[in-house]
Amino acid sequence: MFKKIGAILLTIFISLTLASCINTNGIPKFAQDKIKTDFLNYLHSYGNYDFVEEDMKILKHYATFGGTYILKMNRDSIDTIHEIIIEDKVLLFEDTNTPVAWKSGKFYELRDAYFDGVLSLKNVEELEAIFLKEERVQKVTFNNIDSSS
Repeated sequence: MFKKIGAILLTIFISLTLASCINTNGIPKFAQDKIKTDFLNYLHSYGNYDFVEEDMKILKHYATFGGTYILKMNRDSIDTIHEIIIEDKVLLFEDTNTPVAWKSGKFYELRDAYFDGVLSLKNVEELEAIFLKEERVQKVTFNNIDSSS
């Protein structure tokens, strides 16, 4: 009886310990600070010095592909339709704060991540489905105009 209770308590302890290593975004806690610091450096590299370390927030984690995190970070945005074109895919967003890719300490805009080989076309297709569902953007391709919500 005591062995069963001990095993249950040990299982609960291990589960809670493992759960504390991952936040609600599904990003390991040890990576979150690195991501925020890298994004601040990324913004500064483009001359955007309006942000400071305290402003860095991971707003959304969409997916992870082989160590590449697809994230929406806190950055300036303009409320206007913004498109990202990758091959025959046109991803439309309601503002300019579009998702970015982070891998091995480096940030990429999605288009650059694809053309630099960080994301595959299959990854882009999976992201298209995720964005259609989560961002409620229109699906538009060059060959076939198809609008959905």
